[in-house]
Amino acid sequence: MSQLPGRFPGRNVRGGGPVPAGTNGVASENGKVPLTASKQTNPTPTTQPTDTYIPTHLSELVPELKSYEQLKESGKRVDVFLARKRIDLQQSVSQWNNSKSGIITSHNKNDVKYLRIFVSNIAENQPWQGDNNDIQNASWTMRVEGRLLDTQEVQDPTRPKFSSFLQAIAVDFKKPKDEDDEEDENSKGEGGPKPEDQDVDMDGPKNESLIGLSLPMQMPGNPNGNNVQEDKPKSDIADAVEWHFDPVNPVDFDGLDIKRNGSENVECTLTIQLKGVTGERLEYSPDLAALIGLSQGSLHEAVYSLYKYILINGLFISGDNSLRTSANSSPDGTNGEKTIVKLDPSLTKLIRQRPAPGSDEPLPTTLRLSEILKLVNAHVSPIRSIKVDYTVRVDKASTYGDLVFDVEVPNFAQQSKDEDEVKKEGLSLLSDFNRLTADLKPQLQELETRNATLLLQLNASAKKYQFFNELSKDPVSVLQEYIASSSNALKVLSGDEGFNEDTVRRSQFYKDNEQMLFESLGVLLSNGRM
Repeated sequence: MSQLPGRFPGRNVRGGGPVPAGTNGVASENGKVPLTASKQTNPTPTTQPTDTYIPTHLSELVPELKSYEQLKESGKRVDVFLARKRIDLQQSVSQWNNSKSGIITSHNKNDVKYLRIFVSNIAENQPWQGDNNDIQNASWTMRVEGRLLDTQEVQDPTRPKFSSFLQAIAVDFKKPKDEDDEEDENSKGEGGPKPEDQDVDMDGPKNESLIGLSLPMQMPGNPNGNNVQEDKPKSDIADAVEWHFDPVNPVDFDGLDIKRNGSENVECTLTIQLKGVTGERLEYSPDLAALIGLSQGSLHEAVYSLYKYILINGLFISGDNSLRTSANSSPDGTNGEKTIVKLDPSLTKLIRQRPAPGSDEPLPTTLRLSEILKLVNAHVSPIRSIKVDYTVRVDKASTYGDLVFDVEVPNFAQQSKDEDEVKKEGLSLLSDFNRLTADLKPQLQELETRNATLLLQLNASAKKYQFFNELSKDPVSVLQEYIASSSNALKVLSGDEGFNEDTVRRSQFYKDNEQMLFESLGVLLSNGRM
């Protein structure tokens, strides 16, 4: 077998730099290494220092390095904070662009208007209105109408109609009192429950064609009337009329007329569900409303208002598990942030899960910040519908003006303007944030470069200090070790350090010579030979 070039005979492998791929370690005919190999051994140029590592032993020599480490940790927290704020701002702008219309999101007085609702009835062909005392043709007409209180003309085609503010409207007509009294006596005699606690199928209207609008009537009806069970629950509702907003076939009207035959007064309950107050809009409990100063709003507004209350009153405390008594005291990582809320008397009123009377369990004194949402959820509920009791009177020709009330409705025009302004403001904030970030980026990079240079100088000074410190303690052994290390580095760089080929094939060689190989690789890397 032919021998490889080198000083040592036999199958030896030089300990120099790595052999470039494709050359197979063979020189050209003129004895020179190919040009591609020399190019690959050149060090990669860098525009700034890359070694920013600080040895741990320097902290004892330079006390200011502890402050530097604290500064680095503060810088990381600032970077995380700015990144979170940027993401929150981007999400807010995206939500504003995709926000739903018809939801009151502000508490400015200009964002709401007042809808005045009139409930009245007229009586026709009543016995007291004629001389024949005929009650067959006696009838009455109930009207529910509304008008927005503004300066817009009635004939203006752009004026919003009464129906544009309604999601649903229902009128439940009750049975006459004498009929109810009979049913009460029958139910009491049979031992059944009271009629006001029971429900029955509502009878259909006697004359559906007399209704002013084509309304879907709630007439369940029972085709098998002869098979009604005796224990079926009863109700005091004799007739019901309902109207629901249909987005496919919307109907615009300013008044709802309901006409019926009859010569007696009828009691009824009017239920109105306004549009734009369902879904995200919720009603707060009295305890929560007294704390945040709002009676209605979204879940987000309630949580944010409660968070502001906690922040302003300084109720955040450290997260030491040994200093708190909470219903849920499982530990969690918070990175040093204050996530424990101290309960003051106002916040304590919001906690509904209290220990049983007589138990030894103490009242909770703290609450986790992550439990705020669960706490608020227990104090919100859907907004209740508007319910008004009304009596249809047939002893008067008209009751117009007897029952009038005002309700708040969203000002969609003003709300759209406010939403546009909020979107513009959010986009402006995001643009300013990006511009300031771009302006500060070159300055931050320059500071990082200067910092890296100073760290390199510090490391170099630390190495000099370490060398001369050891030299002052034992000059002879240090100089001998220094000469041996320099000689070994020269051998590594010149490629004269040879190893037996059979030896280097075994893993034990690398385990036994780990320190020596580490130093050799360090010499090659520091001189750009790898």
